[in-house]
Amino acid sequence: MINQEIKNTNIKMKQSFKSFKKSFMKLQTGRASVNILDNIMVIYYDKLVPLKKISHITVENYYTLKISVFDQSSKNNIKKAIVQSNLGLNPIDDKNNILINIPQLTEERRKKFIKIAKLNAENSRISVRNQRKDKKIFIKKLIKNNKINKDEEHFLLKEIQNITNKYIKKIDNFLKKKEKELMKF
Repeated sequence: MINQEIKNTNIKMKQSFKSFKKSFMKLQTGRASVNILDNIMVIYYDKLVPLKKISHITVENYYTLKISVFDQSSKNNIKKAIVQSNLGLNPIDDKNNILINIPQLTEERRKKFIKIAKLNAENSRISVRNQRKDKKIFIKKLIKNNKINKDEEHFLLKEIQNITNKYIKKIDNFLKKKEKELMKF
């Protein structure tokens, strides 16, 4: 049971870290990345569908994305959805494809993205700490109900703190790396 609790804690905290990384991938960093378009929803035959379900998105070069549209009748709706996404992107018609030039980041936008990244990092840290808090409460219940002894409680609390420290450090290191990336351009 003790090993299972440690494993469960590790899994949940890992999910928080992955979620943080994923949220960062959606930030526009001044270079082309298909992740920028992850949240774009397009009206397709009267239904809202993710852009990636009705097209193939590739990185054409450092500053250009290429959207290969599966159904040409959806092309205008795709362009409209991209413009309305508030990402500051302007789709360009290119025969059967749509091209998107990623604008260079200004100093102001870089700082804005770093601020957003720091906020996402703090939310992830809070999530990890809340998971630690929930586990501590659970462990206290186990000790109260005589399911574990004091030594096991001490061991579990120590392991959960170690896992918490590990994921907080991962979040911090990832944030530092991405801040450097953003300011490098």
